[in-house]
Amino acid sequence: MPGDVISERFLIECKLRDSSGKKQITIEKAWLEKIKQQALSLNRVPLLIFKYKNDKANYIILNLKDFLNLILKEGFKNE
Repeated sequence: MPGDVISERFLIECKLRDSSGKKQITIEKAWLEKIKQQALSLNRVPLLIFKYKNDKANYIILNLKDFLNLILKEGFKNE
C-alpha cells in the first residue's frame, strides 16, 4: 500500500523522530523519491509529514513546484 495516508488530493508519508533526546531528523532522499513516484501513479500530491517525539507540532515537506501549483490553484490569502 502506498504512503501512510491517502486523501483526495495528497499521498502522505509520515515519520516520527523516536529518539527523545535529540531534536533533529535526517530526511532521506529515498523517502522523497518513493512518495513522489507513488503519488504520481495515483495522481496525488506527495507530502512528507514528520514530528519529533514528545512534541505536539507536525511539519510538512512539500516540493516547491507542488507548493506553488497549490497556491496558484487555490489562491493565497494572507491572514
